[in-house]
Amino acid sequence: MEVRYITPSYFNVMGIPMRRGRGFLTTDTASSPPILLVNDTVAREWWPNGESLGDRVVIGRFQGRDYGSPIARQVVGVVADTKTISLKAPPRPTVYLPAAQMLEPAGSMTWILRGNVSAGLASELRRAIAEIDPRQRIGAIRTMDEIVAATTASSRFDAWLFASLAGLALALTAVGVYGLLSFAVARRTHEIGTRIALGASRAAVLTLVLKQGIGLTVIGLILGLAGALAVTRSLTTLLFGVRPTDPISFVGVSVLLLCVGLLASYIPARRATRIDPMVALRDE
Repeated sequence: MEVRYITPSYFNVMGIPMRRGRGFLTTDTASSPPILLVNDTVAREWWPNGESLGDRVVIGRFQGRDYGSPIARQVVGVVADTKTISLKAPPRPTVYLPAAQMLEPAGSMTWILRGNVSAGLASELRRAIAEIDPRQRIGAIRTMDEIVAATTASSRFDAWLFASLAGLALALTAVGVYGLLSFAVARRTHEIGTRIALGASRAAVLTLVLKQGIGLTVIGLILGLAGALAVTRSLTTLLFGVRPTDPISFVGVSVLLLCVGLLASYIPARRATRIDPMVALRDE
């Protein structure tokens, strides 16, 4: 369980949607009734068959520390889950308390500002804080892009690695289909020449070779999809915002592989239509 103290503008600044109820208001002060918000994970785990709004929660001990006389706080809203540790970790159960109703003085705080990032923004922020309280120590100033980049560095490397291997596999597929069909056309030169000599049209020869190439591609595609369905479930922790059996992804990959197979088959098929029947029969 994680407890966070936030200001009323936190959810708007961070773009976290409110599921039910209301957020914090400027009127939620230390003298107003104690309240809190919970995220979707807490709402599902603590109130699986009921409504969380209006219920009361007591925070008496958090992170191994006792906070004295616990008070019951009313749940006034439910917010969406967020990733706090990494993209691979599931959302943590989190409750949000108004900063004005802090249980005890905070040892440190994190301020979030939204605005146009400029080269001198960090120095301006440091100067503004020093004017308010020169004793305040500023740990670090980072942009959200820097935080996201540091958090997703490992995931981006995994994505780049898998994408590179997938591209290599796609290239090998195209080369394999092309090489196999080129070999097949070379072995069937006499047959294709005979067909042309007996009146077969160029389009019929093209279709003959393309069917063979597409057939090989479809067989490989079926085997590949079966293997993907068996393997993708073990890659669940590497996927974000998409299911392991996402139909759009499978359909898109299938169409891409069919296009690659068609392109790899077309070149040998086109070459087959240019076979001179007299040369083919004479070579035989």
